[in-house]
Amino acid sequence: MVKKLPTFHTINTISKVLNSSGKIGGLLTETLNLLLESLDATLVLLFLQRGNNYQVHISSYPSFDDKKLEDLRTYLQSESFVKSTLAFEFTNIVYREDIESSVRDSLENNFNISVNNIIRTHLLSDDSESQTGSLLALNIKPDSNDAAEEELKNFVESVANNITLAISKAVLAEESNRVSQLLGMGKLAHDIKNLTFALGANVNLSDYVLHDLKDKLEKEGWDKKILSYVQSIDDMMGDLHESIDRVQRYSTLISDLAAGKKLTPTLKLGPMAQSVQLGAAYLESEGREQHVAIRYHIQNDAPPVMHDEMYIVRIVQNLVSNAIHASSMKIGQYKHIYKNVQEFEILSYVHVVYKYEKPYHIIEVQDFGIGMSEKTAEKILAGKSTTSWENHRGSGWGTKIALELAATHHASASIESELGRGTTFRLEIPEKIEE
Repeated sequence: MVKKLPTFHTINTISKVLNSSGKIGGLLTETLNLLLESLDATLVLLFLQRGNNYQVHISSYPSFDDKKLEDLRTYLQSESFVKSTLAFEFTNIVYREDIESSVRDSLENNFNISVNNIIRTHLLSDDSESQTGSLLALNIKPDSNDAAEEELKNFVESVANNITLAISKAVLAEESNRVSQLLGMGKLAHDIKNLTFALGANVNLSDYVLHDLKDKLEKEGWDKKILSYVQSIDDMMGDLHESIDRVQRYSTLISDLAAGKKLTPTLKLGPMAQSVQLGAAYLESEGREQHVAIRYHIQNDAPPVMHDEMYIVRIVQNLVSNAIHASSMKIGQYKHIYKNVQEFEILSYVHVVYKYEKPYHIIEVQDFGIGMSEKTAEKILAGKSTTSWENHRGSGWGTKIALELAATHHASASIESELGRGTTFRLEIPEKIEE
């Protein structure tokens, strides 16, 4: 199939590279370069399904400049290319006459990449139930030898299996790190809670002294202006008490999540609108840094409902954080267009909706980010979604935690999404919740 068939020595070299230390992205790049040379191909592509999108690694000869490489990556991630080129079942070699003309024309006319043939195989998950990516090589040297062709397929499958194993190890290492992060969050939350109890004790003492001072000033007939200052301080002390109480409850929630304890919300009858807006407001600064603004559509006159304020705040925080991240990733796909964007310039929006539609209180978080497939949305709602194995921020458990917290309020969840267009996450909380 090629001038010199790849050997077990090549497989061994690739295996050593993938098992060496270093970031997985760099190891994959080195692997693709070895594969490019071994196959005597002009282009090798690795598509990794990141749950809601594809990430593309590229090795080519000759190499492309940064602008052309970014344009090529954008095209390869397009729905038209993915549907026409990655929709296959078994490892195969497809020749020019069987390759969709739109793909040939785009690659040849826009990127000067001739397309004579493509060998392609899938990366499969451990249980082989779903693919986690695909490996493609373009323009290998043809040969009519069927045995050589079969050997080449086996070689490419072996490389794909090695890549799958390396990614699985990277995922395992990342998950271990996330568990450590969550445990660290729990310890930090516990420490914060202890500090707030100490702070609360000092505030209580100060409150006592302040009230004593206020009584004495009133008895001695001090100027009303002085008394108004004291009253203002007294009001601020009340606000401080509320803030300390909120931090203590929030710290308790994080500690319980980290420890895997059963979630027991403190349900109180009250307006939910403020909790929803507060949860999103915490993320406004982070959003602006990533060129994403939050827009609010809050029904402030919705009837009160039994809920735990801290749970609702955390739910909204997690959903809005995910929405900002998805929007940022979409913006990143067009960084060659936005290269002259100003600091804090807004390029996308996240909409936070709260409304009452009898018999439900509804929370929606909508973004215009990278979107996700229907299959990914189903996995998320089933609690089986895996996060990306690279370039991911945070603990990676945000949506899972949000769903767990929502379940304590007997909420139903749904996701509407389209790849490349965005996502709407919707929670329906019944107006009657049993404690």
